[in-house]
Amino acid sequence: MNAWPELSPEVSAKVEAALVSVRKIDAIKIYRNATNCGLKEAKEAIKRGQALADDLPIRRAPGPNWFVIVVAALIVFVVLAIVLVRMKR
Repeated sequence: MNAWPELSPEVSAKVEAALVSVRKIDAIKIYRNATNCGLKEAKEAIKRGQALADDLPIRRAPGPNWFVIVVAALIVFVVLAIVLVRMKR
């Protein structure tokens, strides 16, 4: 569902991306540039769209896989320790 039907899908996606990144001012700027409306109207439209989007299931990309990062760091640490011990001999 497009929370801002007056925007093209590309611009709407940019607004959503700005909001997900907690850049509300950027979202308002993008909306204003696309619609040539005033600041008050843009702020209200973003607030209205945000309320609609908050009712939808969250569509966020998964974050980093911390388990893989920790295991990789441990492997690097062990290999580095082995190399340093062999260099001292």
